[in-house]
Amino acid sequence: MLESGSLLAMGTSLAMTTEAGALVLGSALAPPVVAGVVVAGAAVGVGIAVHHTMRSLLDGEAPDLAQPYWVAVHNFGKVRVHSFATRAEADAAIVRHAPLRRIGIKLGATTYVYGTPRPWREFAHEGFNTLVDNGMRDLLQTLATP
Repeated sequence: MLESGSLLAMGTSLAMTTEAGALVLGSALAPPVVAGVVVAGAAVGVGIAVHHTMRSLLDGEAPDLAQPYWVAVHNFGKVRVHSFATRAEADAAIVRHAPLRRIGIKLGATTYVYGTPRPWREFAHEGFNTLVDNGMRDLLQTLATP
């Protein structure tokens, strides 16, 4: 419901009777529309920048998308992601990289991790510093959806 006396309400009532009213209504609506377009364009730019920034956190080569099991290892700065053909190989990597923070994933159906859709199922979380988990997940998301 339009508030009586507002510019938008006056423009709407005038627009129904005169061309001047349509001009008032158009000038009232133009700034929000332009602002929306600018915000949407900025969001796309930020998304591209984040994608490139996330990849800069990768230590070494990107994992092989054909291998279904990945282990991300946080080494107090950059993250190394290893890919494996079998769960046994991934489990061995989880053990081998102790005590660093590790997350094991199996690529496949989308699951929700703390409300965020991810194209994998997590099967292991080991090591200290759980505060880096979401950053590691964001990097894995970038690598899993090129």
